[in-house]
Amino acid sequence: MKKFLEAVSQNSDLTAMASTMTKENLLALAQELGIELTGADLTKPAGEMNDDELEAVTGGGDCFGYGNGTEGPA
Repeated sequence: MKKFLEAVSQNSDLTAMASTMTKENLLALAQELGIELTGADLTKPAGEMNDDELEAVTGGGDCFGYGNGTEGPA
């Protein structure tokens, strides 16, 4: 999956197209790029977070709504 994401992110046209593709289209694109993916690779297990989500939860990412009634840093 990492190889696929890297390949797509290096091409702005592919990035835009991939964001609107179905799972089947993404699998076909991966095959065209010579990357082996399965449907399971495109399904995030329930409860599992990616690195960005984990970082945001642990305080490493940008977080809004600090409880002071604003929607950003005070």
